[in-house]
Amino acid sequence: MISYQFLIDAQLRPDKTPDFAVYPFCLPAVRHLGRLEFDPAVTFIVGENGSGKSTLLEGLAVALGFNAEGGSKNFNFGTRDSHSCLHEYLRVARGVRKPRDGYFLRGQLLALKRIHQLVQEGTQFVIATHSSILMAYPEASIFVCTPDGIRQRAYEDTEHYEVMHDFMANPRRMLKELLAS
Repeated sequence: MISYQFLIDAQLRPDKTPDFAVYPFCLPAVRHLGRLEFDPAVTFIVGENGSGKSTLLEGLAVALGFNAEGGSKNFNFGTRDSHSCLHEYLRVARGVRKPRDGYFLRGQLLALKRIHQLVQEGTQFVIATHSSILMAYPEASIFVCTPDGIRQRAYEDTEHYEVMHDFMANPRRMLKELLAS
């Protein structure tokens, strides 16, 4: 059957035998990879620190042609190779559709770090976002578009902050309200 999703599945290549006693193959997410089938819409990879979820995601990104440090396929930057060899051991199955573009972002917190580095070099950012994490950047000016116009607000006075705060305080209640039909 022909699949129209971009990424179908990933597994360790059967023609390469990794040493499961060494990194990254000793990590639970890699050691027990088997065949990971991706949902056509959203797939979350979650787990405790050290379980290998980020290493697995990085390996997938590199196997798909992205820079291990993040970026698009057409815009790569790097300081030094710090990624594992996992991508060499992965077999990824793709659907018949090819994505028009893509971007591997190693993490919202790393985005903040990169923004800060560039600000220190004199770069100016004007960002439209829904991310309460990005909005937390220290001393940023936050302007909220309202039916009455654009108003400057403190981070803690934004709806984004309030929603995230309420969600973290009681996720089950928020999900129940959000997912009610």
